This record gives sequence, C-alpha cells and structure tokens, in this order.
Amino acid sequence: MDVDTVLNWYIFLLVAVAVLCMVLAWFVTRISENLLIGFVSIFIASLLSLILIFGWFQSMTIDAAEENIHWIFSYGLVLLLYPIYLFMNWFILKRARGVRAED
Repeated sequence: MDVDTVLNWYIFLLVAVAVLCMVLAWFVTRISENLLIGFVSIFIASLLSLILIFGWFQSMTIDAAEENIHWIFSYGLVLLLYPIYLFMNWFILKRARGVRAED
C-alpha cells in the first residue's frame, strides 16, 4: 500500500475507534450511573486502541523511510487532540448520566 492509502485508513480507524469508544463509555455510564467508571472505560479503551493503531501505522509505513514527516504530523496531531477528545467526552458522559452543568 502506498503512504496516502495508509494515511486515509489511519484517519478512518482513528475516527471509527473514537466513535466506538464514545458509544461504549456512554452505555457504561448509563448502566452504572457512575461518571468516573464511564470516563475510565473510555480512557482505557481509547488508549489501548490508539496504541494498536499506532503500531499498525508504524508497521505499514516502515518501508517509507523518507516519509518521516507523516509520522510526526500523524502522531503529533493525535497526541494534541487526544486530551481535547477526553475533555469533550467528560461532558458528554455527564449528560449521559443526567448531571447538569451546575452540579
């Protein structure tokens, strides 16, 4: 596979995992009615998935040694957006539990 195809799959996998982890954590929060359990579930599931996707991406682009800029942008952007993703999901999970913003 060429690097552009791998990058497209990488982005698709990141978005798919982000949505799946969010849905999983939402259901865990709804069932347990505990915000912390839901947040920990999204943190663990998304972190493990992120590590697996990073490993896949690195193995697919290992032959493209001249394409190191893809690794820097891909890893850097994901690592910058990951805390924002977790912060956003904290508020989504609060809503799933039925907690108002002023509580």
